[in-house]
Amino acid sequence: MTPDQALHYIKSEDENDPSAFLQGNLDDQSGSLIENLLVEEADAEEASKRRFVPIGGLSLGPALDLTRVGRSYAISCLENLTHSFLSQLVEAVEDEDAHGRPGGHIELQLADRKSKSQDGGSSGIKATLFPSRRRHSTNHLACILAVMNYSHEALVNQVPTTKRDLYYKDPGLFGKQSVVDKLVDDLAATFGLDRSDLGVRASSKGLFAGSGLTIHLRHGGMATGNDHDSTLIPCDADISTLEIREDIAFVLIVEKEAVFQTLCRLGFPCHPLLKGPGVLITGKGYPDVATRELVNTFSNELPRDVPILAVVDADPHGIEILSVFKYGSLAMDHQRERLAAPRIQWIGVFASELQSSLDIPPSETIPLTKIDHKKAMNMLRRADDCMPRGWKRELSHILHSRRKAEIEIIYNATVPAAQVSREDCLIYASDPHESGSILPVDITGSTLLVVYLASKINAAIAEAKRTSNDQETCFQSGVDLVKEETFS
Repeated sequence: MTPDQALHYIKSEDENDPSAFLQGNLDDQSGSLIENLLVEEADAEEASKRRFVPIGGLSLGPALDLTRVGRSYAISCLENLTHSFLSQLVEAVEDEDAHGRPGGHIELQLADRKSKSQDGGSSGIKATLFPSRRRHSTNHLACILAVMNYSHEALVNQVPTTKRDLYYKDPGLFGKQSVVDKLVDDLAATFGLDRSDLGVRASSKGLFAGSGLTIHLRHGGMATGNDHDSTLIPCDADISTLEIREDIAFVLIVEKEAVFQTLCRLGFPCHPLLKGPGVLITGKGYPDVATRELVNTFSNELPRDVPILAVVDADPHGIEILSVFKYGSLAMDHQRERLAAPRIQWIGVFASELQSSLDIPPSETIPLTKIDHKKAMNMLRRADDCMPRGWKRELSHILHSRRKAEIEIIYNATVPAAQVSREDCLIYASDPHESGSILPVDITGSTLLVVYLASKINAAIAEAKRTSNDQETCFQSGVDLVKEETFS
């Protein structure tokens, strides 16, 4: 059976289906995935017997930087799956009955990232059948093969692509961007690979600020932080090393870009109210993979006396974004170890403190919508290991008051000079019990958000240092005890 006949067979199942792409694009492209796999019988038999295992300790970057072994593994995964599809297709056509109907179904198995296998470890399995009674099943199969083809092309040519680029290669076939996003992640989970290992990288959108961080890139360039301006976070696969100043005192994740940019204009990473310089990060709402990877690196590598903090809206969506940073997302659960940052601490904004501590009346908050209510109820049902009880109490407060608030509610309030004395500034800026306290400064004209964040960040820094010192003391005591027992 020729490639034309095999692809025409799929197309003929529904003449109005966009799967015409399979015949028009996959077959016509020179060196396409389908053509590469229509090999001689001996080669096909050998290909079907190939087995691949992950290379222990090999860190795979983008397609451009993949080693030959790593790139070959990713290419082989795609080729083996496509070979399985073509083998089933040929068998089905050969078994056609007298009416031209196929003798069997073609089945492609991909990882189901929203379910677990019976052992509770890896992702479950979902099958795509062809032909099927389900509407648009042919189109779905065409989308799978198209994404596999473009990924294969990116790996073979060693030219990485993005999910956005994949979508615009045939928007008529895919229909919407989310279809491409889902299939790329499904394929990565199926093969036990990262998305970048398939030659597909998400477009970066996250930003960071702070002169204490410099990101060195593989191609020799640098992304240098600035205390008063933002810098785009590169893809993790493009990063060679992170250079962090020794005096960095904190990392702050800011949910919204608008608030992030305001803090940059105020020079917040090196603001005099803070105990030390810091790094600001924003994912502009729900974070992209590159931003989550950077925060994950901080969580794993920074000293314990450098707290990683987050400020989000006092609403269900803000808490959900916080959860994605700290615990990972369901859609990318198979990459949780690489993306989650368990050290993150939530420092605000809390719905429970708006009126009691900040004197912000309920009239200035926003009514809860039905979507907010439904989302909050679903989040309350989650287990405590991915939705802490303290977070649930805040959600319950939001539901009870039926009000929510954005970070801007604090940012828009100005601190009157008469209400903030130099002594108050000293309390905000440093711990009066520490000999290294900085001199008080005049914050007349600063926003309440700066004071609000500075006070909470300074408290977190002090607590992190105390905890770190206590752990060192306990460790040293244990060492001394061992020495005494050894020489006694």
